[in-house]
Amino acid sequence: MPTIAKVNVKFKVGGCLLSTDIYVIDKLAQDVILGVEFFECMGALLDYKHKCVTLYDGTLSVPLVTATDPTRAVCTTVESEYQLSMRP
Repeated sequence: MPTIAKVNVKFKVGGCLLSTDIYVIDKLAQDVILGVEFFECMGALLDYKHKCVTLYDGTLSVPLVTATDPTRAVCTTVESEYQLSMRP
């Protein structure tokens, strides 16, 4: 899948403000896909038995969402200070 841009976004997980670079892909079915690099950087542990994910080596724990619940979904916004860096 070709990427059309790379942008840094800020978002909250469990009340904690996080920031990461994401690649924009046109017509992707999911809004955001967090990859292995993000989870490694955050010291994440996915616990399917207890349906939660912990970040920062256990400091922050949030439930895994198995269906889209708009009251619990992570929403991101690109602030005007961020520039899209378009790929050729």
